[in-house]
Order: sequence, then C-alpha cells, then structure tokens
Amino acid sequence: YDTVIVDEAARTSPMDLLIPMAQASKRIILVGDHKQLPHTIDEEVTRRLEDGEDSIQLKESMFAYLFRRLQKLTEQDGILRTVTLDAQYRMHPQLGNLVSRAFYEGTVQSPLGAELFAQSLEGTHGRPAMLLDVPCALGRESREGTSRLRRAEAEVIVRQLKCWMASEAGRKLTFGVISFYKAQTELIARGPAPERGWAGRSRL
Repeated sequence: YDTVIVDEAARTSPMDLLIPMAQASKRIILVGDHKQLPHTIDEEVTRRLEDGEDSIQLKESMFAYLFRRLQKLTEQDGILRTVTLDAQYRMHPQLGNLVSRAFYEGTVQSPLGAELFAQSLEGTHGRPAMLLDVPCALGRESREGTSRLRRAEAEVIVRQLKCWMASEAGRKLTFGVISFYKAQTELIARGPAPERGWAGRSRL
C-alpha cells in the first residue's frame, strides 16, 4: 500500500504495530495518544521482563517512542512529522483542564462552556464528577479468566444508575459505563443479583 493508517497506535504492541507499518511503500500515519498507557502485558510476562535487563516496553508504548524520535528529527531538519490536537470537546471543562494540567503540560484547551454539560443528578450537587466509596470490607476483586471483576463495586454502580435513570433529572440522559476490565462491564450489564436483567430495560 502507498499509505498505511494505524488508529489507536498507542495501545498496540510493538510487533502488532510493525506488521502493518511494513506494508507501507510511501507513508505511515499513526493516530494515537503518546500520553496514554502502553499496551497491556500479561502479569507473568511482566515479571519475567522486570527480572531481565531491558524493560523499556513496560514504561512506554512504541508509539510514544516514535513520537519523541520524530520530534527530534523535526528539530534537526525542520520537517514537520507530528501533529498534536490541542482541544477537547467530550467532557466538562473542569475535567478537561485537570487532564490537561496533569498529563499534557496545560496545552489542551476545553472550548465548550460548562453550561453544555450541566446536570442535576441526585448526589452530584451539579458537579462534573463524584466518587462512590466502596470499602474493601464489602468484598475484594476476583479473577475471571484473564480479566477481573469486583461484585461489590458492580452492585453499587447498578444501584446508583437505577436511581438516576428513574429520577426526573436522569430521564432524558443516557448513561455509559467504562471499566478497565471486560468481566466487570459484563457483570454490570447483566446486573449482579438481585438486580439481574435490569440493563435490558434501561438506556445504559
């Protein structure tokens, strides 16, 4: 191919990234976030790599390495090889500004006004984020195959979502659940007992 485009390149393992890159005869376009966590490595593989001499793959993605290398080349010859988006439109500006300061040296702006993200869900006090405390005494996480889940958290999340969905403030809203683990999202979608089956009647 003349051009190969790889999306979510930061989440791809080095070998999986090299395979499509090798098919390009003229140009390679990598799309991703160099500040994102690198691809997931199995815990046993991680332990073995840490015991060895070279564990650079555990610290950054190949995408992040290439991003830095291309920026250094640009400094030498002036040819622009990287483009960084500097605005986000998906979240409340307070959250966007927090992420910008913590990870992007304050370079990412949030152009949309806070009023576009306003909501009055119970317990949030109008704030763009809240934390639900689920102490370890309620139950710890467990493994399910190569994934993980924590039933105590799933029960709290399901209960909170049911409350919001049934409220006047939440009737016209849609809700999404994001988790680090597939088993956890599947448990929430099923509804941990005694809430089984609730998701099928919701707008989750």
